[in-house]
Amino acid sequence: MTTVGLVKETSIYLFSTSNLSGQIMNADTEWKSQILYTVPDMIVDDEDIEYIEYCVNNAQIPVSFYTINDTNNRMSIYYPNTPTTVNYDLDYGNYNTTYYIQQMNLLTPVGMVITLNTYNSKFTFTYTQPFTLLGTSSQHKVCGFLGNVSATLIGSDYVLNCPRVCNFLSLPRVIIRCDELSANQVVGGDNGNNVLVCIPNNSRPNGMITYDNTNNQMFLFSKPTLSRFVISFTDDYGNLLNFNGVISYFSLQFNIYRTFKEKVPSFKSILSTVNLETLKRVQETKQNKKIIANT
Repeated sequence: MTTVGLVKETSIYLFSTSNLSGQIMNADTEWKSQILYTVPDMIVDDEDIEYIEYCVNNAQIPVSFYTINDTNNRMSIYYPNTPTTVNYDLDYGNYNTTYYIQQMNLLTPVGMVITLNTYNSKFTFTYTQPFTLLGTSSQHKVCGFLGNVSATLIGSDYVLNCPRVCNFLSLPRVIIRCDELSANQVVGGDNGNNVLVCIPNNSRPNGMITYDNTNNQMFLFSKPTLSRFVISFTDDYGNLLNFNGVISYFSLQFNIYRTFKEKVPSFKSILSTVNLETLKRVQETKQNKKIIANT
């Protein structure tokens, strides 16, 4: 056979994070952010395949994850007079500054007051005893500090002004990852190379993020086969998102480029051609004999 070019085959697979589409791997299945999919013979080892491209073709992701969650809900405060360290954990949810102050005032000791400077968007903590906000607090980005920050005595109270603005913005983007479909993309928050696509959060809480691969960005598939793979929805740091039971949808596109070869005629087709030619000659001979006989 002679190679005469490449033929492109496109396959699009539709998936969701429901337990009907795949196996939910999260310990709490309501998170719906890590799913094992099984598609027999999705990609097979074929010598005619020259190369394969793939991409996340589109995605619809609910903004059902909370601004305050398991990654940023803890405030750790050290009280040197005791001395003790106390952890204060906020319930998960979508917070603003007013609700944050209300909930933190319920958790922290009587006499500790949290206020917000509306001009510079920074929190101030005031208490009757010395205290330190610890840098190990997962709330540090929300509250507006980095590392250990200690209160200073002003008058009769100890006052701590957070050096940074508070941040109650929603997650800026969602990362879809897959070890089996590694695209060798990385993000700044971790050292993983299993990123399929970074999707900006273009919606609001309780809305829907929509993504389309309008630039038709494709990546080379580097493995011979594919039938099982795990898809994870995370933040920049690789933390799995909690979708609180709401389903996401996405599709994967594979462009398979096969070698197109000119086939040698089969024996059957050759024999058929020969028989047709023989029959044609016999018919021509008979016709000629009739003409001669009539003259």
